Amino acid sequence: MADLSLPATFQAVASDVENRSRRFFMADLSLPAKLHK
Repeated sequence: MADLSLPATFQAVASDVENRSRRFFMADLSLPAKLHK
């Protein structure tokens, strides 16, 4: 049971981290653009 649930949990966590990091980097990259304008 744990062998089946672990990959799904890991995938969910990895997906959440990826979404958070992507959102952070997008905000980080758009901030200088707003400041320069």
